[in-house]
Amino acid sequence: MMEHAPILIIVLPLLTAFLIPLLDMINAKLRNAGVIIGSFVTILMVFLTSVQLYKGDFNPIVYTLGALNPIPYNYDFPIRIMLTIDGLSILLAFIISIIGFLSLIFAFEYMKKESGLGLFYTLCMLMMTGFLGIVLTGDLFNMYVFIEISAVASFALIAFDKDNPESIEASLKYLIVGSIASTFILIGIALLYGEYGTLAIAQLAYYIGMNPSFVGNIALALFIVGFALKCGAVPLHMWLADAYGFAPLPVAVMLGGFATKTAIYTIVRIVFTLFGVAVDKNVIGWILIIFGILSMFVGVSMALLQTDYKRLLAYHIVSQIGYMLLGIGIGFTLMVASPTISINSINGGLFHVLNHAQYKALLFMTACVIMYKTQTTNLNELGGLAKSLPITTMCFIVGVASISGIPPFNGFASKWLIYTSSAMFNPVITLIAISVSALTLASFLKVFLSAFSGYTVAKCDCVGEAPLIILIPMILLAISCILMGVFPEHIIDNLIHPATEALLNQSTYIDAVRGGL
Repeated sequence: MMEHAPILIIVLPLLTAFLIPLLDMINAKLRNAGVIIGSFVTILMVFLTSVQLYKGDFNPIVYTLGALNPIPYNYDFPIRIMLTIDGLSILLAFIISIIGFLSLIFAFEYMKKESGLGLFYTLCMLMMTGFLGIVLTGDLFNMYVFIEISAVASFALIAFDKDNPESIEASLKYLIVGSIASTFILIGIALLYGEYGTLAIAQLAYYIGMNPSFVGNIALALFIVGFALKCGAVPLHMWLADAYGFAPLPVAVMLGGFATKTAIYTIVRIVFTLFGVAVDKNVIGWILIIFGILSMFVGVSMALLQTDYKRLLAYHIVSQIGYMLLGIGIGFTLMVASPTISINSINGGLFHVLNHAQYKALLFMTACVIMYKTQTTNLNELGGLAKSLPITTMCFIVGVASISGIPPFNGFASKWLIYTSSAMFNPVITLIAISVSALTLASFLKVFLSAFSGYTVAKCDCVGEAPLIILIPMILLAISCILMGVFPEHIIDNLIHPATEALLNQSTYIDAVRGGL
């Protein structure tokens, strides 16, 4: 089974999605069991694939479909559907599968009174399939197909509460902006195919490196704009607060946990792997840095103005994306001039991707508990929740400390790498990044004072903590935030640095595919 684990990472959630409606017709408990088994075994397949990578010294795994003896392209590259999995791919696969699994467990209790849950869990598994496919595929067109699968499922999930006009409006915004982004991406893919005659990422990277062209640069610009729209980077963030703020909260947990991280993955995969040796690193790096600084500052500024906890969290996604883009942008800029600082900065950006997935999912889960117990996330209508929700309050504090970069929590570990790298690159950028962290803490202090401290207001007359099935995923994420902050070196050595090396060693990615013939 181990040799087929890579394809099973995609097949299992897809198969589960098709089985859920049948299981739902028989029994709701059987449906839920199918969801748990399908999502958990997906994590197991990711783990088995990571073991293969580790045994192979993190050389990319190439898994081919459709032909035992692929037809060579110019006797050099195959025409085939393939998965190409390296340290970066497996990092994102772990994020998607684990956050998805915990979110689904959380949803069982939160969504149990809703109707149409067979459809809901089917869409959740389809969404996971799409995002997993994006990070594992070695083909640009297949990446586009998986992007569309995840986008359609996400659109339907955001609109799942069909009786709420705000959810419908948010889903339409998501659909429109997503369609525009997909159009940019598809045109970029078409341009590259017309110019180089292939869609395999490794093959394109080889040809682009050998023969850079103006058409290729146009395609890169289209990709950056399209994927920046997908991840919600400023000034292309206009859809994100509504989509995440009005989606059913378990859906917001998943989207906040891994959707934007997958968009970050596509940006770095395109920039580093596809165009890594064919572009001006200073220009592209500064584009990412500017996107990052704008996202950090605008996101946190908008979060400070919010009176709804969900929308505040949504704007903080924009802000935290800025740190990821900043670290990766500095790393790309300094790849040649200062490799040591470059590696440190990319480590920080990718570590922040992992950390943000955890504490953002945790904070959205605390919003779920508040909504579950009080039927509102309006900060003006809340108060005194710490007395009745002590475990949720502690989880909230861990999440806040993590997102604000307070030691010894995981957010500090990744931000520190970004701070130290940016200080050697441009100290002004470091001051901006630290200031944004201070403003982040200030915005969550407002949440704590409004929702958790003081006296319980009449509308929030709730007694007792949330059910255990809701608390377990929160507690696990909170523990993870602490452990990764206390022992960051283990995570960096075993997960983050292999992902960074995968980005920096474009030739290894290309040679892995060539060696598959």
